Amino acid sequence: MVDQMEAANRLKATWLQRMEGMLGRYWPEATRQLPLSSGTMMRALSHYGGPVAMREDAKLEQRLRTFSAGKFKPARLRRIIASARSTLGVRQTAIDQERVRWCAGQALAAHLEVSRYQKRLTQLASHHPVIASQGKTIGIPTACVLWTHLGDPRQYHCAAAYRKAMGLNLKERSSGQYQGQLKITKRGSGAVRQWLYLSALRLIRNDPKARRWYRRKLRRGDMTKMSAITALMRKLSMSIWTIVKRNEPFEVERMLGPRRTKAAAPGHRHGVKVKGGSIVRR
Repeated sequence: MVDQMEAANRLKATWLQRMEGMLGRYWPEATRQLPLSSGTMMRALSHYGGPVAMREDAKLEQRLRTFSAGKFKPARLRRIIASARSTLGVRQTAIDQERVRWCAGQALAAHLEVSRYQKRLTQLASHHPVIASQGKTIGIPTACVLWTHLGDPRQYHCAAAYRKAMGLNLKERSSGQYQGQLKITKRGSGAVRQWLYLSALRLIRNDPKARRWYRRKLRRGDMTKMSAITALMRKLSMSIWTIVKRNEPFEVERMLGPRRTKAAAPGHRHGVKVKGGSIVRR
């Protein structure tokens, strides 16, 4: 069932990529209001085929509310409608609308199939001690992916070995004349890293402490968004081994570690104050 879920997810990603190219041409402002992977977006595009038909529908707001199952506030619906009416994209022909409608329908079908597999996996593995324990942190479908590709985490002698099996350990290619950068090895299954990546994004979105940690990394300027997410994935991989091996609850503060203090002011280093050319120990 994990294999079936991964296959449906890859198919969904393929159709979303095609839709992204089309929207970039016909409705480039769309993803500013609603993610392309949103079920509401896929339902709207599979029904209308693009902004042209949306502008012509007098009941557009009511239909969008139905597509979103009533979760969207009126202000957000009005922004989506205004974006469709004022788009600077290339005007669609009837064939263009049919192409977008077909691709969105395929993406929606794959999206619903992934959701069905996720619900089924949640039902099957909810009583599994290891998967249920990890599922509280990363979600049971992701824990099922890890169990399928990596096996029982209790068989790994340490958390670093578990992380290495995911391909999240670091490597560096350097020589006498070239200093390389640290990068993850990407060994093992790419599906493990993909699903753990999604878990890290959910953690950033839903947990205020993880979100502050992520933004603090970006403000420092020495990390890109992808590097910061990868760093969180590395921490998360260690934590989900610990909660199973040591039977401990997951704690975001403990995973992120203590917050670093500000750098010492000029003239201070490691408890030593430099004054007038002499070293004074504090």
